[in-house]
Amino acid sequence: MSRNFKKIAVASALVAATTLPTTMVSALETNVKNDSNTPVTLSSERRGWYEEYGYKYYYDDNGELLKGLQEIDGNTYYFYSYDGHMAYSSWSDYDTINDSGMIVKVNRDGYVKGHAKIEANKWIQINKDWYYFDDNLYPYQGVRTVDGVKYYFEYNGRLATTTYKGIKTTTYNYQLIAYDQDGVVTEQTDIVGNKWIKFNNDWYYFDKNLNPYTGVHTIDGVRYYFLWDGKLPSYDSVMVNTTKENNYLISYNGKGLVVEYVKIEGDK
Repeated sequence: MSRNFKKIAVASALVAATTLPTTMVSALETNVKNDSNTPVTLSSERRGWYEEYGYKYYYDDNGELLKGLQEIDGNTYYFYSYDGHMAYSSWSDYDTINDSGMIVKVNRDGYVKGHAKIEANKWIQINKDWYYFDDNLYPYQGVRTVDGVKYYFEYNGRLATTTYKGIKTTTYNYQLIAYDQDGVVTEQTDIVGNKWIKFNNDWYYFDKNLNPYTGVHTIDGVRYYFLWDGKLPSYDSVMVNTTKENNYLISYNGKGLVVEYVKIEGDK
């Protein structure tokens, strides 16, 4: 009796799907199950682009949900393998996603700007960017060693290359990291709270939560000004720099010592 009941329920759902609104069809597509207790995919009334809960999907002329790389009206898109929603960059001009053995670079509109098949323990190039994946096909992040050389990989797995020929510094996983234009790490050190740290010829100071000091701070009774990236100014010029922050006028010298700190009256 239970088996017959399930078959009748599915048949009823199929009939209902031909008359119910599209939003109701969506619910039936995901909730109806067969004898083996697996979802039953009903024929969809949707065609073309469809948006639901802020995600975009695309259905072909047969009502089938597209997945993977797809060319639509001359543009290439990528639809996630697990539910079919379109990949796009939500907060920057470009972003990379890893899905079903592919690495794909997309922009804010979802246009694919490059893609490649992921291979373990091998350099992968997309456009001008380089990536490296481990045995489990996860991208390298932070400081990793490849063929005896230490490299710095950003949070999205991209090798931190730059056109700037000097040494750049960043913080990652409670470390200060310096790297060159090829992403090769030249120096790294652990961050310690409430202590001066000299790194790559620059001075930093971190609080007890290991956040870098920025702006005006007093250390051992001396008032200093730290730049936006946490560095203490360091140059030989005797010229005094002046900036405005948080309703204060701040003047500091080439060593980061504050020589004037004045509240701007009436400023909001």
